[in-house]
Amino acid sequence: MKAFVRGTTTTIPEWRRAIAGDTAAAIAMVIHCKSPDTIGIKVDFAMTVLLACAFDDPAAALVLSIKLRQMPLPARLRKQLATSWVVANMLSSLKRSAPRRQGAWHLSVKGLRPAPLRSRRR
Repeated sequence: MKAFVRGTTTTIPEWRRAIAGDTAAAIAMVIHCKSPDTIGIKVDFAMTVLLACAFDDPAAALVLSIKLRQMPLPARLRKQLATSWVVANMLSSLKRSAPRRQGAWHLSVKGLRPAPLRSRRR
C-alpha cells in the first residue's frame, strides 16, 4: 500500500508531503472534512494516504479511527474498523513508550505480564 501511495504523483504540495509519508500533512487532509454521503475517489485516496501513515504513527491511527466512524459504511463494519485502529494506536503508543525497566509490565500476545529482568552488568 505504501508503495502504491508513494507511486502517485501530484503537483499539490500538501498532497505531495502526505504521499511522501508526512503524517501531519496526511492528517491535515482529512481532519476537517465533513462526513461524506458517499466514498468517492477523493475520500478514498485521502483515507488511503492516512492509512499508510497509520501503520507507523499512533497519531495517524487515532485520526483514522475517528474518521472511520464518520464514513457511510454499515454500522457494524464502521465500528469494527474504527475500534481496530484505536487498538492499533494504543499498541503503537505502548511500543514507543520508555524502555522497559526492571519490574515494568508490558503487553504481549498472551496479555499483560512482567517484563523480563535485564542484567545490570556492563
